[in-house]
Amino acid sequence: MTIRRALALIPLASLLTLPLSAQAPSPSLLVERIGGRGYLQVQAPSYSGLPLSQKLVAYHLYRAAVQLDPIFYDQMSSYGLTAKRLLGAMVERPERLPEASRKAIVEYATLFLGNGGNHNETTGEKFVPTISFEDFSQAARQARSKGARLGTQGQLAQTLKSLQAPLFDANFQPQITTKNPPPGEDILTASGNNYYQGVRLDDLKGFQERYPLDSRLVKQDGRLVEEVYRAGTPDGKIPPGLYARELRAVNRELEEAARYADPGLAKVLRALVRFYQTGDLKDWHDYNVLWIQNDEAVDFASGFIEVYRDARGIKGSSQMVVAVVDQELEPLMRKLAENAVYFERKAPWEERFKKLDVKPPVGKAIETLIASGDFHVNTIGDNLPNEQDIREKYGTKSIMLTSSINAVNATRGAKVAVEFSDDPAEGDLYAKHGLMADNLHTALHEIIGHGSGKVAVPKDPSTYLREYYSTSWPSWA
Repeated sequence: MTIRRALALIPLASLLTLPLSAQAPSPSLLVERIGGRGYLQVQAPSYSGLPLSQKLVAYHLYRAAVQLDPIFYDQMSSYGLTAKRLLGAMVERPERLPEASRKAIVEYATLFLGNGGNHNETTGEKFVPTISFEDFSQAARQARSKGARLGTQGQLAQTLKSLQAPLFDANFQPQITTKNPPPGEDILTASGNNYYQGVRLDDLKGFQERYPLDSRLVKQDGRLVEEVYRAGTPDGKIPPGLYARELRAVNRELEEAARYADPGLAKVLRALVRFYQTGDLKDWHDYNVLWIQNDEAVDFASGFIEVYRDARGIKGSSQMVVAVVDQELEPLMRKLAENAVYFERKAPWEERFKKLDVKPPVGKAIETLIASGDFHVNTIGDNLPNEQDIREKYGTKSIMLTSSINAVNATRGAKVAVEFSDDPAEGDLYAKHGLMADNLHTALHEIIGHGSGKVAVPKDPSTYLREYYSTSWPSWA
């Protein structure tokens, strides 16, 4: 079934009358460009119309996302947080830096913070500063002498020494995730991320992970140990784990948000608190079931969700997005979600692969308030949760991030159309219909694409495909 054919059918003809384009794209939201990388401003105009209670929910969720963010830097590399803190202190007041190296350091720090580390967040390839380690070190020492919070002179020297290869050697951990390792290495040792320490793929034979999604595997005294990301329970029955301080801070904000939330959302938030306390997969399952069924004006996604960064496709990276419903485009997503089974019936595959026995998915158009960890501005749509058993029994939630779509479209304009055509009319057509087509494409992709079909094997497909199940990080979904 092609999109063109589907939309021509009578039952969904009303989709074409919905405000797909909403308002015309605003002037370019490109706020900075560094080489081939652009930084876009996202907007959430629907936020101003929320009642105070919902604004307070959004505020505390925003703060929770900030508290969660450091964990992602640690997951991406063993030196990620150290480098983040060094760079943050150096560029906090750029005038402290030497004029000759100031621009290069500020640009490198901007790239580092924008990518969640020194690997390109889309390609996974490492990037290095455009100045020498000596000039960088001299700038750090000068910044410290002018008040930058960089510890003692000896502490700064040690920090710089520990980061020389990680930041300046392009051959040191060149890829964040490696599926094709060089001779003598495997996909774990050749990957720059920090999900495994001293562990080779062969070490995992026969090892059963209790916390596969939210743990780091380390080798201690010749045996494998799971270090779980969790805050621990207040009664002490479940001890704290990795980044307990940060996760406790996240939970404080989630509890505050629950105070102002409607009962349904409050229940979802407290279920997430429980998961961050225990790290247990059952608690993660229970939270996701509640999250799917909740449909509030202020919404969020949080947890150790996507597994693309792990070469095995097992470990989840921490992330959080907080958003409000886009009042203009919400009818599009809801209408598509209500008709998901219709599309499923028309799908060109065998009946046994069609998912016809679940409730329609939740479809939402949202405006981003904050995205932290492994959630980036170039994500324009998502379909969650990823767990196959939950998807088949309870359905999914499909979201279209209109803030990002609008920012991208406002920046590139009709260039995407005229680049590949000699006909000037293509640009005019894109200017007239491009935003509508983009929104409709993303909505169909998330709700009908990711949300359709079912598997014919008893276990999650990742069980059989292992590291080949997750191929790479898709910046578009």
